[in-house]
Amino acid sequence: MPASNLASTGSPQSFTDPQVFDAEIDKVFREGWVCVAHVSQLRAPGDFVTADLFGAPIVVVRGKDDEIRALSNVCLHRAMPIASGTGNTHVLTCPYHLWAYDLDGQLKSMPLVGKDSGIDVSAYRLPCLKTEVWEGFVFATRNRDAEPLAAQLVDLTNLVAPFKMAELEEVGTLTYASPWNWKVLVENFMEAYHHIGPHHDTLQPANPALLSGRAAGEGPFSVLEMPPVDADHDPLWAMCIYPNMLFALVPNKDRTYLTWYQMTNMHGDHFDLTVHVYLDKTRARVPDEAQGAVALTDMVHQEDIPMCDGVWRGLQSPYAIKGPLAPKLEAPLAHFRAWLDEQLAP
Repeated sequence: MPASNLASTGSPQSFTDPQVFDAEIDKVFREGWVCVAHVSQLRAPGDFVTADLFGAPIVVVRGKDDEIRALSNVCLHRAMPIASGTGNTHVLTCPYHLWAYDLDGQLKSMPLVGKDSGIDVSAYRLPCLKTEVWEGFVFATRNRDAEPLAAQLVDLTNLVAPFKMAELEEVGTLTYASPWNWKVLVENFMEAYHHIGPHHDTLQPANPALLSGRAAGEGPFSVLEMPPVDADHDPLWAMCIYPNMLFALVPNKDRTYLTWYQMTNMHGDHFDLTVHVYLDKTRARVPDEAQGAVALTDMVHQEDIPMCDGVWRGLQSPYAIKGPLAPKLEAPLAHFRAWLDEQLAP
């Protein structure tokens, strides 16, 4: 009989059952912190990005007071989305009837509506969600009672702070349709065991699977350490702030390289993936460096796509089981699964 004390993967149903996904949305994503932007997208007052926070359209904007806010992106007049995409603006203007809001959400004007209408402009303000900026990443939550995020990430902050992720510049983005449950990507991202398979010619020679493991640290996160095979190569860290904020870092102050895997349009069996690629300012301005970082990121993910496709097909099989996890090599997966099960507990 299999050893009963071994950590295991989630059951196939935990990936494929729509009711499980609905519970994750309600208890995990709508209650917790979700990464919605990086400060490189919001350098100047008026810079904004839009997102959908699991049924709540939001606009993340840097105000004239230099504060970053996540505001409801729904006009208080007739519920039209106010902003779309990304950009810079002095005022948020609804395209339907041109009601205009200041960058802090305060309603400023209602065209053609006179003062005798009885509508007090000062009484209307877009709801502002709870927002935190952590090491350059902007998080928001729909839960007004959510515990502060930074206080939960002290050990992670101590690890990554020297690499000044807030100062990095985006050099490119890659987009992928991802026809799997979101956890398939999280679990692929958070173990280097598979370096011996799809990455045997790319990651395995520099950061071999056998050296990898979960770094120590308490909190709702995991750090997968992938030490280099020798001093001529860089270490690599893959990190997940639960539930699904995935980022990888080459922790080298002289050639910092960061990728952020952003999941959007999430459904139980698919989502859209945008991979943001960042370099330090000096290297970001060198075209060959920037193009090389983006090309490397794409090459590695292209190697992962068939693996995620295969896992998703296998999870549909009546013979798929709740399998054992390799104790050291897949320790981040065991930690993630334990955390997730705790959040979903009745």
